[in-house]
Amino acid sequence: MKKYPVISITQNLPAHCTQTE
Repeated sequence: MKKYPVISITQNLPAHCTQTE
């Protein structure tokens, strides 16, 4: 996964993607 800002992943992707932080 690419590292996106936490706020972006929580708004645009499923919650499990927050692990990219």
